[in-house]
Amino acid sequence: MKAYPTWFYISLLIALFGLAISGLLLIPTSLEMRFEWDVFWRLSGEQRLVSVAIHTTLSYLILVKIGALSRVHMQAGLKNKRNRISGISLIILFTLLALTGVGLFYLGEESWILPTSSLHIFAGIALIGVFTSHFIFKPKPQS
Repeated sequence: MKAYPTWFYISLLIALFGLAISGLLLIPTSLEMRFEWDVFWRLSGEQRLVSVAIHTTLSYLILVKIGALSRVHMQAGLKNKRNRISGISLIILFTLLALTGVGLFYLGEESWILPTSSLHIFAGIALIGVFTSHFIFKPKPQS
């Protein structure tokens, strides 16, 4: 990402890390509250509110950063045929997470909450793996 200042790159990684950690911390509470599973640990009510606030704030920041990445990083990757599968997968997963995240806040129909929550959790966990792959493996451009 030569076209971006160093602070942008560092802030992107910090925001993604914070988003992943806050999301992972929310999973046990979601499993207990929405799925009625018995979990050995979950956040307290106050901790949950703080984690949700952090998670939501970072998600909006990440969406802004994805918009900034679309102008140079994504276009160059597609043009140079680098990390296309993981890059497109990231775009799909981030879109899915944004939509399901909004759905978790605003869906009023109880029958939609469980599938939306499940999809959000699975997509978030998948995103961690896909991003790690995208970040670590930097193939040479194809001819």
